[in-house]
Formats: sequence, structure tokens, C-alpha cells
Amino acid sequence: MYRFIYAQKDSWISETSSSQNFGGDEILEIRKEFNNNETGSKPVAFTRALIQFDLTSFKNDVDNGTIPDSAKYFLRMYSTETSALPFEYSLEAFPVSQSWEEGVGKVISDPIVQDGVTWSHRDKRTTELSWSLAVTESYSNLQSTSGSRTDEGGLKGGGVWFTGSYHQASQSFSYESPDINMDISDIVKSHWYVSGSSEWNKGLLVKYSGSLESTSSLDRGNLKFFSRNTHTIYPPKLEVRWDDRSPITGSITSSFTALDMSGTADNYIYIKGLKPEYKETEVVKFRVGARKRYVDKTISTTYQTVTGSYVADTSGSYSIVDVITGETIVPFKDKQNNVYSYLSLDSGSMYFKQDLNTFQPNRVYKILIKVNYDDNQEIIYDDDYTFKIVR
Repeated sequence: MYRFIYAQKDSWISETSSSQNFGGDEILEIRKEFNNNETGSKPVAFTRALIQFDLTSFKNDVDNGTIPDSAKYFLRMYSTETSALPFEYSLEAFPVSQSWEEGVGKVISDPIVQDGVTWSHRDKRTTELSWSLAVTESYSNLQSTSGSRTDEGGLKGGGVWFTGSYHQASQSFSYESPDINMDISDIVKSHWYVSGSSEWNKGLLVKYSGSLESTSSLDRGNLKFFSRNTHTIYPPKLEVRWDDRSPITGSITSSFTALDMSGTADNYIYIKGLKPEYKETEVVKFRVGARKRYVDKTISTTYQTVTGSYVADTSGSYSIVDVITGETIVPFKDKQNNVYSYLSLDSGSMYFKQDLNTFQPNRVYKILIKVNYDDNQEIIYDDDYTFKIVR
């Protein structure tokens, strides 16, 4: 099962524009800032991104058992533009230790907007609302807070965050897409969930890793990601994944015929009873049929029926893609090669469940089914099984 929630608020902060707010921008920037473009010049400043999610729905489903303790949580951010990236680099994320206001400022704002989060302040440009290493809230079982660098007037800038065990996540990149797909399970489960209170959730700060975010590092790298204000389907989201399958074993299989998994048979895998539209609030049980593509020819004086079949346990999985963009919304397997989209079996047929609540509405999606055969073939069945999500 895959479920998503989109950012409740986000912004980015710039050290060289330490009093300017960018909360209304459609882009989040993580980059190094230089005085000039000369080869060998050193960075003098940095930018960072801030993102916060409303975890209420996830936490409720954790408490009622819908989302198991074994679930994994991933930060997803989608790149819109990059330049001068090193071949290898790392990004890291930390739970922010103080509240902040998104603001409505933009890069093009003239005059600049100072209300909202900036490099030097977490809200309006007053000393009382500056970033501070002094933690005023009562946090038990947490590590100390950190901040970095100093702006004019000696005020700490760039945000403050918790450090230590379970309070850090990272992702390394090596000759690959700059899209962020970062496992933040420790932060979610050991920091945000542990108290049972939303007061602990102040969002995430995302930045270059410590070694790259250094004035001694000559590596350049400008990253731009879509923000929640984007007019595309790529806003930042928090993705939860878990294996919700019912194993295809035991007595449940007695009403069906095992599909020939040798890899030599011509099988037909299809979606049963697919409706053209579903509401965005639905949790849908999509049913999947399987049989030999053609019935064996026999001489008989009775009516011949096609018996439903099932694939071997963990051999079938599904994927959902956006028809227009081709973007994979639910993959057959994730970047870590874990599968959270196996097919299940009940007395009616094979099936999978999908919560549509956080799919983008007014878009058309397509279902693909993949079967892994005994001869190591992987066959994807794509017969244009499409549906639209409506509000």
C-alpha cells in the first residue's frame, strides 16, 4: 500500500538574502552561493528548504492499526532544474525544533517581503522571533539542538534542528536523478509520533550534507524543486509504504486454479469491473482476474466455462501511473527494491486496495499488472485499464 500527504507549508531561506521571505515561490532552492563565477572561488553562503506536513490522518491510522508499525516513510521532492551539480553529493534532513511561518514572499517581490520565515528569523524580523538555540518547549528524550553560521548582528541563522539518533535522515546521489526519495522513518516514528502530540512536528529542514555545506568545498551545485505552490502534479509529499497483502496460500486457493507459472503459457491478466471514475475520498478494492488466454479445444456436449486462476504468492504486483505525464505514482518496487504492491486473494478473486484520498483529482490514471514467472521472466500486462479521480 502507498499513501501520500502533501506539504502543509514550505519555503526556502537564503543566507545572502537573510531577511527576505520566499514562502510564496513555486520553487524551493538548495544551493551554494558564490561572490563570482570564477573557477576556484569559494562559496560564501548557502540556501536551505523548510517543509512541514500535517500528520493527523497518518497518526490516527497508526493508532487504529490501519498503518502498521513496520511502515516506512519517505520524503519525496521533485526536481525542476539543476546546474553545476557534482557527480556525487548528499542531502540531509533534520526535524526543526522551532515553529516558523511560511509567508507569501517571492524572489521577484519588490519591495522584498520580510514577514514569514527567513534565514535570520522564523517569522517577522524581530529579535523575539529569531532562530534560537535555546529550546523553550519541553522535549523529553530528545537530543540537543543545532544551528549554523551567524548573520549580521551576531544572530544565529539558517534554522535550528534536533540532532542525534533518530533525528537525522540523508540520501546520497551518484550519477542519478536529483529527485529526493529519502527515508525519514526514524524522524516520523521516533520523533513526531512518539509524543502523541502535533506540537513536536515543526517540519523538516533539508540541506546539503555537512561536508558539502562548507566554505572549503569548491563543489558547486544548484538544486531547484517544485514547492507546494506549483501548478504541476509534483508538490513535495510524504509517502508511507507498507505490505498490506493477504498471502495467496492455504484453503483460500481451493476455489481457484493455479495459473501456469512456467513462463511458456499464454496467460491473460486483467482488471475486473473497473469503473471509469472514482471519488478522491474512496478506498478502492481493485479486482484482478487471471486465466489462460485461450480455452483448450475439447469435444463436449456441455457448456464450457473459464475457471478463475491465481498467480503464486508474491509473484503478482501492480503499478499505477499518470496517463498524461507517464509519472509512476505507485511503483512495482521502490528504489530500495522493496515491494509494497503485491496482489492478494480472497474468495472472489485476486485484488489490491488503494486509498485514493491523496491522488491528484481530475486526472486519469492507468493500472499495470506485473507477473514474475518461474523462468525469471517479468511480464507487464498493460491493456489500458484507466480510471479518473474526481472531487
